[in-house]
Amino acid sequence: GLIIFYLAVFSIHPLVKSNYNLLWCNPLNLLAVVFIFVKKADSVLKRYLEGYFILLAFSFVIAVLKIQVLNIAFLPIIALLLVRALYQLKVGKKIQTK
Repeated sequence: GLIIFYLAVFSIHPLVKSNYNLLWCNPLNLLAVVFIFVKKADSVLKRYLEGYFILLAFSFVIAVLKIQVLNIAFLPIIALLLVRALYQLKVGKKIQTK
């Protein structure tokens, strides 16, 4: 996600400019790791997961409608990320750390 973000924003590569892979390879997922371990960030984590679920759904629709052609191997990964985000939203509790 960070590499795609760098290529899309900071470099002058015309092939990477409108790359929808950033929707599911989101570099902001690194912030979610911090939110998991901060006890007071449950509401922020929930909002982030809602937004990430929407981005994953858009990326799945983009891949299925062939707006951007993705490798077929990415579809199960995106589907699994959708299931994981939905599960984390429905359960509502973050992973308990010791």
